[in-house]
Amino acid sequence: MRINVESFFEHFDSSLREALSKALEETAPGENRRDVNKLYQAFRRHAIIDLAPWEYIPSDATEQTHMGLPPVKMSRDSESGGGR
Repeated sequence: MRINVESFFEHFDSSLREALSKALEETAPGENRRDVNKLYQAFRRHAIIDLAPWEYIPSDATEQTHMGLPPVKMSRDSESGGGR
């Protein structure tokens, strides 16, 4: 599977910005919100530049879904072909 790096940032922008804000507050208390936004924008820009436009994601880091539905969890019996 491949992802478009810029689209990834667009999709998760607010969550990533909030996570960076929390990390900055934890490691450098008292930094103001403007500094967090400047840091996030610089990080985002460098990540998009430094990574390929399309990055490969290994299959073990993703879950298969169908038509937007959550993945179906299989029991051991159904995975091994066993049953009653």
